[in-house]
Amino acid sequence: EPTALSGTVTRSEGRVVAEINGRPAAEVYNEWTNGAMTPHLDGANILGASTMYPLAVEVGRVNGVPYHRLIHPETIQAGGAMSLFAEAEQGTKLILMRGEESSLLTRAGRVAKAAMAIDDGGLNDLAGGFVVYCAGCMLSVQPKMTQVHQSLTDVLPEVPFLGQFSFGEQGTFPNGEACHGNLMISTVLFRAFA
Repeated sequence: EPTALSGTVTRSEGRVVAEINGRPAAEVYNEWTNGAMTPHLDGANILGASTMYPLAVEVGRVNGVPYHRLIHPETIQAGGAMSLFAEAEQGTKLILMRGEESSLLTRAGRVAKAAMAIDDGGLNDLAGGFVVYCAGCMLSVQPKMTQVHQSLTDVLPEVPFLGQFSFGEQGTFPNGEACHGNLMISTVLFRAFA
């Protein structure tokens, strides 16, 4: 979910953001997360610490409601720059998002249910599924992955599925644009046809 906190990338190169609003990116990000990054400010991997605090770029709106491409912060570098798992060019408006463990535990099931609703076929003739679950999300809920599995089997009872945990996902947004993002969960369902 988006928060009210946002800033503009004022210096970056590729997947490294050096400054937000003219200040060291890690300093700004640490303030936005109420000090959650303080133990890592001397330079460290923040993959786990940042999962519930992703950054995002608004990429469009559906019925006036914005949707976002998530960007997962990876490391804090010396000097306060941050490396990310996706690019954020100079001039990009970054929005701080916030996540909840409970949402990550049930999102795979919600995504599978949405995939099933696309053709209104329900469970009829479902032959299987393929679930892509972001590895960053998985790492943050790893002790409770049985609940993620249960959310899928509740929606897809007795339907076999294969899962993958990836770092960096490709997806299509409601406007049809395909792009690279982070912290994504997707499902492809297969139907058997005679």
